[in-house]
Amino acid sequence: MKKLVCLLLLAVIVGLGLGGTATLVRLRLYPWSGDIVGGRPDDRLPPPADPEALPRVVVDQAEYDFGTMDYRDTGRHDFIFRNVGEGPLRLRVGSTTCRCTIGELEADQIPPGGTAKVTLVWHAEEMSGPYRQSATILTNDPAQPKVQLSVSGRITSAVFASPSLVQLGMLSPEESHTAEVELVCTRKEPLEVSYTLSDQTIAEFFQIDISPLDGDRVNKHEDAQSGLLLGVTIKPGLPLGPFVQTIQLQTNVPTVPRLEITIKGTVAGDISIVGAGWLDSENLLTFGVVQSHEGASRRLLLVTCGPYRDKIKFKPITRPSSPLRVTVGETIAIGDGKVTQTPLTIEIPRGSPPVSHLGGTVGEYDEVIIHTTHPKSPQLRILVRYAVLGSVAASKSDD
Repeated sequence: MKKLVCLLLLAVIVGLGLGGTATLVRLRLYPWSGDIVGGRPDDRLPPPADPEALPRVVVDQAEYDFGTMDYRDTGRHDFIFRNVGEGPLRLRVGSTTCRCTIGELEADQIPPGGTAKVTLVWHAEEMSGPYRQSATILTNDPAQPKVQLSVSGRITSAVFASPSLVQLGMLSPEESHTAEVELVCTRKEPLEVSYTLSDQTIAEFFQIDISPLDGDRVNKHEDAQSGLLLGVTIKPGLPLGPFVQTIQLQTNVPTVPRLEITIKGTVAGDISIVGAGWLDSENLLTFGVVQSHEGASRRLLLVTCGPYRDKIKFKPITRPSSPLRVTVGETIAIGDGKVTQTPLTIEIPRGSPPVSHLGGTVGEYDEVIIHTTHPKSPQLRILVRYAVLGSVAASKSDD
């Protein structure tokens, strides 16, 4: 009995000794990280086969500051891993943050004295301001089983307009008006631009001048390196009513090849338009959808004040392909003779062919130009929104 007990005690002592030795070896190879749950099974590499020939990882620069980057751009950087130990250094991709990925692992094993590149790729994804992302590389170096690589900097726009929308409010048709837009570039390369105007029907009234932006104006914008000053002059004679003109810029910056600046305003003069279906803020007359066999008409009033109210004549002009029929009625005086009004009837005749002028992707608006004898307001522009459905043959059969 005593012999059995002695054997059991000896077994326990040997077991404790072996377990303790194994624990010491493991702690030497992989010091405890403080994770009481032991971590995931895949967040460490197996220890070196020879505990006496251990690898040692050294990264020349584990943090990289890229400075500034456009929010539409993608960045990349090569980190150099060196093995200054005595055994082969193994590498494996670990976890990364949501906007950072390992673009390339040049080698998954580095011999003693060797090097390998680890390429990190990151994406701004429409964010702006301070930026920091990271990725983890797993190694079999017992002293450094995880290497964290990080990139940081500022996300901005390589080129932007300040302001990008110019609201001019109410403008006189007899005077010129000016506005300025600053084009700011955060890249070191000098900014170069060319432009076109979106609405060529009123392009003759817009003069665009481009000059370098002075240093004080450049410095007030964070991260700015250079810039251009866009001077906009609106000449007298622009048709009455609201207008929208877009300056479409082409730049020499690959990440921002195009940029748009919108100019809005309303030219107000002695002549105004009122009536059912008329939207003054858009200079738009709306019919909606009209059946060809029914047709439709709208009656507007041209209301005139000022010294030329009794002398103004109106002559409507439509597009050659337009089905619209426009007639001008007799001018009468109202309000003790200080104001005159002239009826203007715009008609979609019965039997008009199918067409869409609903705007957007379903056909541009139709247009009526009213020429006047007013010396300061030579023309009015009326946009017309409608669509004609049905066939011409059906409308004739109804007759």
